[in-house]
Amino acid sequence: MSVLFKNHRWIGEFFFPDNYEHRFFGEINYSPDQGPILSYTIYNFKYLFKSGSKTNILYGILSTGEKCTILFLGGMDFKTTFTNLRLNNYLPNALGKIGL
Repeated sequence: MSVLFKNHRWIGEFFFPDNYEHRFFGEINYSPDQGPILSYTIYNFKYLFKSGSKTNILYGILSTGEKCTILFLGGMDFKTTFTNLRLNNYLPNALGKIGL
């Protein structure tokens, strides 16, 4: 249990269930005082608006090769968590943060 008293950081690719082809970069930072926070960048986020962006679960493959699963109690709508929408080299991308 002492691991919960230390800061941690995990980097990886995350994706919605049955939607691996639209995976996106993310970083989970954990601190004992703030808990886990997922920061992400979604390129070509237009698929979110077509397929729906609300989910109860998110899968990931971390840079260590480990698989992870993130559960959102009550669901999470990624469209409401965008903090910045921008055009980068003609490729639309969305930045966001979610407290887990």
